[in-house]
Amino acid sequence: MDTTVDYIINGATEAKAKAQLKDSKVLEQFKEVDSLPDTEKNIVLKVVSALIRDYKTSLSYKTAS
Repeated sequence: MDTTVDYIINGATEAKAKAQLKDSKVLEQFKEVDSLPDTEKNIVLKVVSALIRDYKTSLSYKTAS
């Protein structure tokens, strides 16, 4: 078998992420976030989660009215 464990774990994951993301900049930014210390990474993830939650909430209010 000529495939490394790193490729199986990381390479396949990256290819899957690229296939699912429309904007390659998003993938690159999250690669950078992944390299941050855990404290900073958690802050970024909380902010992103809040933005997504707020966006989804605003959409549900638009469709409900």
